[in-house]
Amino acid sequence: MAVILVRHGRVDYGTMALSATGSEFAEALKSRFALRSIGRIVSMAPDRCVQTVAPLANSTAIQVETASSARELIAAINQSDWGANDLVVTFQYAVMNELFGFLGLTPPASRDDTYGTVWIYDKGSGAVETIDTGLR
Repeated sequence: MAVILVRHGRVDYGTMALSATGSEFAEALKSRFALRSIGRIVSMAPDRCVQTVAPLANSTAIQVETASSARELIAAINQSDWGANDLVVTFQYAVMNELFGFLGLTPPASRDDTYGTVWIYDKGSGAVETIDTGLR
């Protein structure tokens, strides 16, 4: 079981909705994780976060649960069934330090370095795989 951490896709700062690159990233998530056993998707409440995981949620028929704080995301991680299914967590930069700290991970130093990046945290081994999709 893994926690798949996803920073929301790039946004159009005029509307705060996903930009074309952000939408491309959201679609890429669907393909990248098609073969994984996703059991739960939890997203921060802002639309840009939910829009990022919407294609994945639609392709897996899993309803996106929303959280309003890092504390709620951490509770979702603690409450998840750590069996064979993965948990996808979509977040905004404001909660990155708290979320990564909870998992014992070091957050990236730069805000812009996190767009288009996915971290797969294996709960059993503590190993982290960082995937840079190049969609910044």
